[in-house]
This record gives sequence, C-alpha cells and structure tokens, in this order.
Amino acid sequence: MKNVQLTMALSHDRVRSGLNYCIEYCILAMAFFLPLSMNVSSLFLSGGATLWLAKMLWSRQVQFRRTPFDRVIAALVI
Repeated sequence: MKNVQLTMALSHDRVRSGLNYCIEYCILAMAFFLPLSMNVSSLFLSGGATLWLAKMLWSRQVQFRRTPFDRVIAALVI
C-alpha cells in the first residue's frame, strides 16, 4: 500500500514540476516575442495562464505569493 502511495506522490510531483517548467518557458517566450509580435506573445501569455490554472486544479490548491512587485504592478494596472 505504501509503494502505491509513494508512486502516486512521485507521479504527482513529476506532473507539477513539468507544468512549472512549461509555465516558466511560456513566460520567457512571451518576454522574447513581446517586441517582435504582439499576437505571438499573447499566445504564450494565454498558454502560460492556462498551464498555471491546470497546475492549480491538479494540485487542488490555489497559491498566490506576495512579491515586492505587487504594489508596482497594481499601480500600473490602475
């Protein structure tokens, strides 16, 4: 029974780390393509957001982290 739980935990971690990897590269690709093509950078932004949502649904917990940039970004949005 413990082997099955360990295998499931490893599989769960592998999927979550794979999603983190894809999200990171979507953000990097968006930053790269932003000056070149707004449509391509929007595609990577929406792909990264979709992968982030999939990661939150997969792990069944929503995680928001506070960063020093939160206030600056909120000011820019407003």
